[in-house]
Amino acid sequence: MQVPSAFAATLATPQTLAAVNQAVSPGSIVLLESGTYTTPIAPATSGTRELPIVYKPAQGARPLFKNVSPAIRLEEKSFIKIEGLQFLDCPRFMFIQSSSHITIENCEFENGKAWESCRLKSMGDFFHFKNNRLKNGTDLLSIQGGSFHLIEGNTFNRASHTCLVLMGVHDSVIRRNRFVNPDQKLLEIFATRKREWSGPHRKSERILIEGNLFGPNGHKEVYKGKQPSASWGTQFAGVQCILRNNIFAGCGGAMDFTGYGELGGDGDSPEAVFNYQNRVYHNTVYANGQQGRYGSGPGLLLSHNDHCEFFDNVFINNIFYANRIFKDAHTRKDVPSVQIAFSTPADPSDTRISYNNIIDRENQDQTVVWFKRKNLGYTLEAYESAFPQFSGNNIQAPPRFVNAEPNRRYAGHERDAFLVYHA
Repeated sequence: MQVPSAFAATLATPQTLAAVNQAVSPGSIVLLESGTYTTPIAPATSGTRELPIVYKPAQGARPLFKNVSPAIRLEEKSFIKIEGLQFLDCPRFMFIQSSSHITIENCEFENGKAWESCRLKSMGDFFHFKNNRLKNGTDLLSIQGGSFHLIEGNTFNRASHTCLVLMGVHDSVIRRNRFVNPDQKLLEIFATRKREWSGPHRKSERILIEGNLFGPNGHKEVYKGKQPSASWGTQFAGVQCILRNNIFAGCGGAMDFTGYGELGGDGDSPEAVFNYQNRVYHNTVYANGQQGRYGSGPGLLLSHNDHCEFFDNVFINNIFYANRIFKDAHTRKDVPSVQIAFSTPADPSDTRISYNNIIDRENQDQTVVWFKRKNLGYTLEAYESAFPQFSGNNIQAPPRFVNAEPNRRYAGHERDAFLVYHA
């Protein structure tokens, strides 16, 4: 087997990294010494499965990439690994296109100003992003296309738009991440957009979202002179996905299962046209709901138009507790007891809600399900009686949280995340 080669790029020879980028071959290990780098990581060739190309700090070194955009550039490359590096004040941290088997782990990214701080376009397969910290950007990490991606163990903190965006991604895992954002949204799952995807549209399918902490997040008080939309833990339009064992707490709204646009539409269509056969279970959805111009709160909002493929979504064994909804462009009055709301449909639209705990602060006589189009709410008992084909066997019982109230608050924006415990 070929013996890996090692290169050292140093501050004293600022062109060394550029030269090394051209010189690497399968098995190369690039050891970066301490210093500030303004040359991007951009290998001219790919590694192999047995001999990847690796960029990492030399022993005891703390290399810093600053004011370089993108700091990582990979186009049509494969089997590249980047680990243990720091990226600061880079307008765009990375641009990766048509690349596969890329691993980025144990890195820190802070202060990205370009749209999509980490932009991954027309991706191949097996992008692994593990144990990284991202703070202050636009879309902190945006992935378009590809399959078998793994987003695990990362901390996402503060994005002017969304912390993590997946569009047209298949067979991938989002696991054990922490999402905090005082400005806007935490996670978006969509199909590819017509305006930036040249081939046939690609849905986001078979994504496992498990063990993540969503929240707290917030929203800007004024946007273009108006009160903005509520900020969601997840704005979701996927197919055959699983959301399980996640915690949503302190979000503007927890889960927005959405649908808008139409298959033949322009612009952003059909990013949110497909939302069906998803399974949502064992999640804790607690104390969500903030006032916004559109879509304020609560724990679960189902909002789609008549052009969308929206059916067979199942919610089972979740806790919806102490969420709320406020008056907005669709709701005529505050309904702070609501846990689940239907925005545009006039009926449950083949959404099944069974075996959940749905309760507003231990009060069983409150309106917990709301239909915005009808301006009509139901107690849990009334909802199950009205729609027995879509609901049943839900309960209303104290969830027995331990120390939940202090943990749901955002005690300063430096805090990465918080926990909600329940017995």
